[in-house]
Amino acid sequence: MIVQSSHKLLCCTFALVFFLGVFPAECFCQRDESIVISSAPSPVGSGARAAGIGSAFIAVADDATAASWNPAGLIQLERAEVSAVGSFYHQQDDIGSVPQDRDFQISAGGNSTDSVDLNFLSVAYPFELLGRNVVVSANYQRQLDFNRDLEFFVEREVPNPEEPMSLTGDVQMKQQGGLAAVSPSLAVEIIPTLSVGVAVNFWIDQLYLDYSWKRETTLKSSFGSETLGFIESFTVERDTYKNFFGVNATFGILWNIYRGLSFGCFFESGFSADVDREIFFQTQSDGQVDDPDESAEEIHVDLPKSFGVGLSMRFSDSFMVTADYTRVFWQDFVFRNEAGDEYDVQGRPIDESDIRATNTFRVGGEYLWILDRIVIPLRFGGFYDPQPSQGGSQDYFGFSIGNGVSFRRFTVDWAYQIRIGLNDTESSLLNIIGTGAFEDVPVDVYQHLFLLSTVFRF
Repeated sequence: MIVQSSHKLLCCTFALVFFLGVFPAECFCQRDESIVISSAPSPVGSGARAAGIGSAFIAVADDATAASWNPAGLIQLERAEVSAVGSFYHQQDDIGSVPQDRDFQISAGGNSTDSVDLNFLSVAYPFELLGRNVVVSANYQRQLDFNRDLEFFVEREVPNPEEPMSLTGDVQMKQQGGLAAVSPSLAVEIIPTLSVGVAVNFWIDQLYLDYSWKRETTLKSSFGSETLGFIESFTVERDTYKNFFGVNATFGILWNIYRGLSFGCFFESGFSADVDREIFFQTQSDGQVDDPDESAEEIHVDLPKSFGVGLSMRFSDSFMVTADYTRVFWQDFVFRNEAGDEYDVQGRPIDESDIRATNTFRVGGEYLWILDRIVIPLRFGGFYDPQPSQGGSQDYFGFSIGNGVSFRRFTVDWAYQIRIGLNDTESSLLNIIGTGAFEDVPVDVYQHLFLLSTVFRF
């Protein structure tokens, strides 16, 4: 059906209202200045054994993954060993109802994300120096996961004297990538019950990717009616981040206090990193394709410092319980573009931000069936692991289980964790579509993580 020019002008006017009213200015009208972190944002090390006990591993740290939790724990290794950890991650985002004071409706598409990755790889070697036990290790760890797929549909009825008109939008976001760190580590025995350690973390793109992360967001919109016809438009924005580089350090202490009671702590320094950003933006309206807008700039990212403390109690050779506390200073996070504009971890301008530190609590336990030359563990844990949020934190809870087998010099462990955030009104949609119309739309987030670890001791 052919639409008259006056009707086209009306359609375009309402389409503009759609972009500026329903979708906030941060999305499509301006660049989206945020990093969508899919994994738990608190610093969590690797390994299926640690994951199985709720990631309460700061005061345990007795395998090669200690470099990612508390480097001082490496001193407990008695043999040289090689370890590798693989991961499978699945996230489901269930979008809830729009508040009643909004004049649009939203429905979700297939909002699930899957990824399979090399999570950790290390070589550790213990030796004696000047009468003291020393352990060195070289480690590769996937630090932050950015994989995310989202799709949702927005519909709005627009009053019109002649005939009611509808305005619809289909928003899709696909993000891929992650950050990794290569970390040489050192642990030194001070006295038989006290050790210290340090890991120097060189943050880089993932080894098998040519980018740190990339995100493509598209909007397909339609405005009009059956009688007047419809104006169709399509917008795509693609950001690619490459050559991420930054350096920080993790310092750790492990103290065996008395008869199975151990205390551990770590401090991870904040740091500044640089990353190259490539931007692509293009629109198509009513069959007419605009020339693409392409540009490049250097981005600076300040990542926050953190610290954690833990206690573990081994009641016997077979049974242990452990608990951790971690604090991350998310108010120190800054995303700074080439123009000098600064944004917080949710993409909100720094002068409007009220991001605060998060506090994480973890508990876990392990029971070992010690048989002839074989050890079979049963692990369990729970945790409170919130997301950074404006004026406080968004609650996330989870639990874990784990199992495995050790035979002579070879160990295989597996673990499953689920992390749940109910009625999350900020962390999921807000990072992607700005801080306007959708900031109070609740999202139930379910994150499933499966880890498989293998260790070989020489």
